[in-house]
Amino acid sequence: MTDCPELHLLDPRLVLWIKNQRWNGLRDIQRDAVRPILEGGTDVIVSASTAAGKTEAAFLPALTRLASQPAEGCGIVCLSPLKALINDQARRLQALCQPLGIPVTPWHGDIPWSQKQDFFAKPSGVLLVTPESLETFLMRHNGWCHEAFAGLACIVVDEFHAFVGGERGWQLASLLRRIDAMLHRKVPRIALSATLGSLEESAEMLRPNRQGYPCRLLEEGGARTSPLIQVRGYQFRFFTKNGKLCTTNDRLVEDLFRYLEGGNHLVFANSRTRTERLASDLAKLCEERGLENEFFPHHGSLSRELRHRLELRLQDPDKPTTAVCTMTLELGIDIGSVDSIAQVAAPSSVSSLRQRLGRSGRRNGQPVLRLFIMENGRTRKEPLWDRLRLDLFQSLAMLRLLERKWYEPLADRRAHYSTLVQQILSLLAQYGAARPSQLHHLLCQTGPFPVEGQDFVELLKGLARLDLLHSGADHALVLTEQGLALTQDAGFTVAFRTPEDYALATEDQVIGRLPMTDPLEPGQRILFAGKSWKVSEVDDRRRCILLEPAADGAPPKFAGQSAEVHGHVRQEMFALYCSSEEPRVCDAGALALFREGREAFWEFDLEHKAIVRDEGRSFILPWLGDKTARTIAALLRLEGFEADDYNGIIDVKDATPAQLQRTMHAVVSRPRPDDGRLVRALPEPLFEKYDHLVAERLRDSDTALHFYDMDGAWTWMQAHADKAKA
Repeated sequence: MTDCPELHLLDPRLVLWIKNQRWNGLRDIQRDAVRPILEGGTDVIVSASTAAGKTEAAFLPALTRLASQPAEGCGIVCLSPLKALINDQARRLQALCQPLGIPVTPWHGDIPWSQKQDFFAKPSGVLLVTPESLETFLMRHNGWCHEAFAGLACIVVDEFHAFVGGERGWQLASLLRRIDAMLHRKVPRIALSATLGSLEESAEMLRPNRQGYPCRLLEEGGARTSPLIQVRGYQFRFFTKNGKLCTTNDRLVEDLFRYLEGGNHLVFANSRTRTERLASDLAKLCEERGLENEFFPHHGSLSRELRHRLELRLQDPDKPTTAVCTMTLELGIDIGSVDSIAQVAAPSSVSSLRQRLGRSGRRNGQPVLRLFIMENGRTRKEPLWDRLRLDLFQSLAMLRLLERKWYEPLADRRAHYSTLVQQILSLLAQYGAARPSQLHHLLCQTGPFPVEGQDFVELLKGLARLDLLHSGADHALVLTEQGLALTQDAGFTVAFRTPEDYALATEDQVIGRLPMTDPLEPGQRILFAGKSWKVSEVDDRRRCILLEPAADGAPPKFAGQSAEVHGHVRQEMFALYCSSEEPRVCDAGALALFREGREAFWEFDLEHKAIVRDEGRSFILPWLGDKTARTIAALLRLEGFEADDYNGIIDVKDATPAQLQRTMHAVVSRPRPDDGRLVRALPEPLFEKYDHLVAERLRDSDTALHFYDMDGAWTWMQAHADKAKA
């Protein structure tokens, strides 16, 4: 085993464990993490690819420190986003901790109560827990937490990138700040992540209002074996059978089977519906050819037992297995090595693509990534977004950015009032009472929520009007009976709401269901089941979207987008269209689609025009992110136009480019519209979990920042109001 100075700093029992694993030595990222974690007094971010040894990078030195300086109570808390990850980490850490005599306690709803009672009676060692369970500890066992965490050496955040940006990220940051406040010292935080856009931004997310506390940023060095990448193109066709609209993707399924049969692979299909469909089609091919099935679905709606059974099968080298999955296998669950990754449909982000690619090539082999991109077949009245072959160009743009190691930056900071309300009530449940100034200092001035004092007071007054808290002795705030009942609800510590499925219904039938994840209002059009529909009503009470047909030609084949595409990706797409080069990673089918897309781009002179006319409609192509394009469309709807955004293109009915030019000039000549005008028509499920407890002005402001990019839209409209040509 290769010797290195850092190896001698580790506990000898751990060095023996390393030798027994037949490692050649410590990897660079593991070696770099030893001293800062052993010495303490600093946060550490370990950013490396999947299976690069991040867990060992954190725990080898952390356990060495804990073994040499035993803690009174729990020594290490490891926070994880999923129960499945907790189970996986527990299995891996028990092998590390057993020689040291350090207990490992996984904690979630499936763990037997007897095991939990043992930890309550004598907290020690390593605790693996979700943020929601940690918050329950703080709220309901405050005195116990003081003792159990008194000697806490560090807090490890696993899969850190899964937290940043959303409600759980702000909840997590607040909980970590509350632990520091409870212990009257800064506990070092160690974040483990596979893909982070900016390590500096990530450091701020790990400890908002850092106030001089250091952070070591450790990134995987050296070049991994360059991946083998191929992009395959297909044309998606609609046909009618027995009076029903059907689709065909037989060739894609045949190719998947041909490449994947007999090996271990992951197929990322982006949606539950597509996951089930592909897994079923591939399983049927196995049956038709007399083979044992080796294709199985894996998504969050399946039972834990079914998912776990498939995860174990993936670890068995003697059983060829392909998991067709959503993002459930994107995170670091140990499933052994896989031969290749298949991505069906355009990836939603460069970060996600990098995370998925990291699953391949783990036996010191070359990572393999195949993208299977389906575009609509040619029709007599093919809409512009189909002619441009947007999915293919988006995929190729992301591959170019991946090669340059560019990843999406973290989401812009906003107030996150919903989560702030939850944390206010949680703190009052934890301590019984607190003055407004104490709450603001802990949560905002030194915590993660960027809320000024005046807005914070308005938020508290709103909670008082709702009879959730009131002022007690010495002007301290306490929970009312109603507020206390809310905090005692079993689901209170879950700060986020799960997207709700809405039925899609016409006058006489329900045609399907979609999760409500994006702004939708009457007058907008959606694409579903091979047809274009106009929204006539959004019924929040019945969780139903009422539709009427819209005669707009053949639409793209799937409604909705799994994640917002960043503006940098759109700019890279634009550069691809403008370039004269052709991508080398495309097969013949993809290359034909690529040429068709570039031909349409040149035909409409989109290198020089931002607004074009086609088939009686006007299209605005700002080459900006989805959030900004959505805002431009919303601003045009406020002016009375029927405007919709599809994949970064704004489609405007009954308007000429000249009319749009005049309208944009008029819009930017006036004051910006009130936030409430943008958000009040949004369906209720789009609001965050505790938004109904937030004062209206504050909620409107925060929701507008969540769904819209007014600055970006305004800047673009100002720049193009006078340039657009009819």
